Amino acid sequence: MNFRRELIIFASINLGIIFVLGSAIYYLNTLISSETEKVAIDRASIFSRNQMDENLAMLRTQSAAAKKYETSLDNALPKKDQLINFSQDMEIIGKQNGVNANANLAEEVGGTDSKLASLRFNMSLEGTIENILQTLNAIKKSRYVTKAESMELSKSQSNNFRLTTNGQIFSFQNQE
Repeated sequence: MNFRRELIIFASINLGIIFVLGSAIYYLNTLISSETEKVAIDRASIFSRNQMDENLAMLRTQSAAAKKYETSLDNALPKKDQLINFSQDMEIIGKQNGVNANANLAEEVGGTDSKLASLRFNMSLEGTIENILQTLNAIKKSRYVTKAESMELSKSQSNNFRLTTNGQIFSFQNQE
């Protein structure tokens, strides 16, 4: 019986050790799994932050490069109060192209909610058809952005033509 008793004690001790080691291994496995998940989440977060840092650095360099064009964009359209010279500028462009030009500004179109303003204009050009076309091309290349709403071409004295145009001219609202 002594042998049997020693065998049971030895088996019990071994089973206890196996149970304790098994429990420890299970606990460590669970702990390692949760730590692995945390490491994966942290890696994803670090990767995301690195991407954001790279994107921010790229945006900063592009912003610096875009600064060169800011003035050009600001001057793409005249300010609303600069349109006072429109009639004179059209007369000058007309004279440069051998055309008698007469332009007048009319009422404002649309609301004043946006940064873009629009005024109606009436313009007449009188001269040869070639000179009228040259004048229209010169106006197209000028700093004014216009939209013709109607055009009427009629023959006037001798070989001259008269082009009457109604349209809109666009500008930026004045900043207050």
